Amino acid sequence: MRLNANKTAHRTNSYINDNLIVRRGQEFIMAITFNRSYDQSVDEVVLEFLIGEVRQAGEGRYTLIPIVLKSSVPSSWNWRIIGQQGLTTVLGITPSPKCIVGKFSSYLTVVTPIGKYRSKRNPDLDIYILFNAWNPGDDVFLNDESQRTEYVLNDQGIIFNGQVNNITSRPWNYGQFKRGVLDACLFVMNRSQMLLKDRQNVIKVVRRASAMINSNDDQGVIIGNWSNDYSMGTSPTSWTGSTEILLKYANTGLSVGYGQCWVFAGVFNTFMRCLGIPARVITCFNSAHDTVGEWITEIVVDERGTRDTAISNDSVWNFHCWNEAMMKRPDLPPGFNGWQVVDSTPQETSDDIFQCGPASVQAVKNGLVYYPFDSPFVFDEVNSDLYYMQRDRYGNMTILYMSTTYVGQLIITKTIGQSTYDDVTLTYKYPEGNAEDDATMSRVEKYGISVYRTAIGTPDVELTVTVPTVKMGDSFTLTAFLNNTSDERRTVQVLVTGTVVFYTGVNASDFMDAENTVLLEAGQSQSVDFNVNASDYTDKLVDQGYLSFTTIGNVLETTNTLTNKTTIKLQVPQLSLTLEGQPEVQVQMFVTLAFTNVFGFTLENITARMEGPGSTTIRTKQYR
Repeated sequence: MRLNANKTAHRTNSYINDNLIVRRGQEFIMAITFNRSYDQSVDEVVLEFLIGEVRQAGEGRYTLIPIVLKSSVPSSWNWRIIGQQGLTTVLGITPSPKCIVGKFSSYLTVVTPIGKYRSKRNPDLDIYILFNAWNPGDDVFLNDESQRTEYVLNDQGIIFNGQVNNITSRPWNYGQFKRGVLDACLFVMNRSQMLLKDRQNVIKVVRRASAMINSNDDQGVIIGNWSNDYSMGTSPTSWTGSTEILLKYANTGLSVGYGQCWVFAGVFNTFMRCLGIPARVITCFNSAHDTVGEWITEIVVDERGTRDTAISNDSVWNFHCWNEAMMKRPDLPPGFNGWQVVDSTPQETSDDIFQCGPASVQAVKNGLVYYPFDSPFVFDEVNSDLYYMQRDRYGNMTILYMSTTYVGQLIITKTIGQSTYDDVTLTYKYPEGNAEDDATMSRVEKYGISVYRTAIGTPDVELTVTVPTVKMGDSFTLTAFLNNTSDERRTVQVLVTGTVVFYTGVNASDFMDAENTVLLEAGQSQSVDFNVNASDYTDKLVDQGYLSFTTIGNVLETTNTLTNKTTIKLQVPQLSLTLEGQPEVQVQMFVTLAFTNVFGFTLENITARMEGPGSTTIRTKQYR
């Protein structure tokens, strides 16, 4: 098979796999040794490549690609005789750039006057065929070497999280080249029961995979869990990469617990890069989840500022991670090739299955929400209008606050070749208020959804709130600033509620309910401090949790209501890694992990996990 030379030519030499791995649409070299010299004019030889199971009945269960080594017989794959040396004939085989992606068995059949002889299956001669971002004839073609290196070949990444004014990150080992991962990705496709003919179409592959990476409908890879109870599996924040998850799923056939959006996105990124599809992880800060599908996100609170989910279950995620995949879209008009949104986090169903995409980023930007797949949902995530509403004891609703810019405030991805991020917000939306943005919103309304934008009067008292940067386990002060812009006295009743929320914006538990009344003379400003003790919130914290404060100011003289929503991400203690020894291949070295407990209580049941590239195995240590 000329294994090493072929793998180098096809840029697959990083895969830790003993078989030949090639990219479709590109020639690979085979050498066949006969028991006598091969004569093309006389001998009838057929090279066969088989994918699927012949034993299984039914349409699409297997596909056979025969290559008759005679120039007069056509084949969907190209071939040529490169040369002959004695009993050995060297062939060049070029799979179609549209061929099925997967694992093929190879056979040789020789037809003689007395019968047909077919070689037995030899697993060592199985060939993996991948998508090819280097071939213009492949629908995943990407015409930039630095992007191909990053989005196909880079097995290490960074996934950004946190909040828009406090961006944090976590390293993620995609590990698409590690031993067994390619087979695990093919296992995912087999488990999905995709027809073989659909596996040549990248649109169908990524759409089906967006359903299979989560376990909701089809016993897929990862079980989503936002409950903060991970006792039956692994906490989402504990994973360091995709390899352990995919191998565990492939080896057991059981869904792996647990994941949240960045875990789904990290594993999906591995799946796509492993199969040769250019892919990257996207983080959207203030990502809307509109449960009704009206491109309006409504947050309803009661008179004290406590969330009322009986009226609206919409939410704004502090961050949400999804993926983009590079591909042509022959099913859409010209102009919509390129990056496509695919999302495997199970949020809402599409065609009755928890799947999302591919949705053209260009279609989302221009409000073409009728283009497949799931463009309305993605448009809503990045462009929904946010309404903050108060429901009084009689059920009357008042709009306290609305914003056309809060949702999708910042959308980023890892910079090519660096550990920083690129701002890709303007690939999803036009700048707020310009002509293109207005045209986009008008276009969306024409597709049957009314986007109401109600003007809200400006009260004559202003409210702003500041909270310092807070380390987890620290007490701190929240300060409300009130400014009376009128020429009359104002009395303001200030209410502050504090809630621990999941990063999805869903309330976990309340920990604070405080109030104060402030008298403001005409033109006067005043600040009010509210102390937040660590003991109030520490025992209520959740994984990837935030502290959210809703401040309501009731102006008694005018009955105006002021509101402010402030969410903070607590700063967590950092791990430090110290290397000892020579960082050299095949030379032993040591890593020391250090962590200081800054809390006022003992931490128990600690698991330390470390993962690295290449053949480095996952290491874990337990501490009581």
